[in-house]
Amino acid sequence: MSALADIDQPACPMDTLQFEVQTRRLICKLDDAMNKQWTLSAAALLLAASPWTLAQTTLSPATAAAIASQATPASQPSLAVRQGSDGASFINGGAGSEERRNMASQRGQFPLKVVLSAQQGEYILAENFRLTANKGQPLLDVGDVGPWVMVSAPPGSYTLEVSYKGKTQRRSVKIGKSPTEVNLRFPG
Repeated sequence: MSALADIDQPACPMDTLQFEVQTRRLICKLDDAMNKQWTLSAAALLLAASPWTLAQTTLSPATAAAIASQATPASQPSLAVRQGSDGASFINGGAGSEERRNMASQRGQFPLKVVLSAQQGEYILAENFRLTANKGQPLLDVGDVGPWVMVSAPPGSYTLEVSYKGKTQRRSVKIGKSPTEVNLRFPG
């Protein structure tokens, strides 16, 4: 029996989207832990308990890898294609290396790839992600996405606006037949 199976999981009023966001944040931290020692707030979430049972726990990379090996593929968030307006769609994820490989295999269907990270390169989740046509109407306007967002939209010129910790970055992007990648780094 796994060590994780012994942990009681209290009933919590969390909807699927909240769980997906919390899980992606956790996977970002786990993936980063494979390279360095780190501190995780919400260690209970790491151990499959309630995400709002907060604690400060310092884990070594070996411990983080051991915990990550206990995860089952069923616990990984799905990469469902989400619809925007005017023919736009996107997939969101990339927190873990397996999820990034899955997304990379779908790259041909999504010509725009946006990678979100903090100044030191750690993956982040954007508070808001908006893709607007030059006519002013948003094709996508979603929150809590990242660290990779891959977009399919009709060919054309767009404005990309991404917010993280109250800071917004804007980029002009063109979507066409060839792939475009935008890397946005936000200050800590």
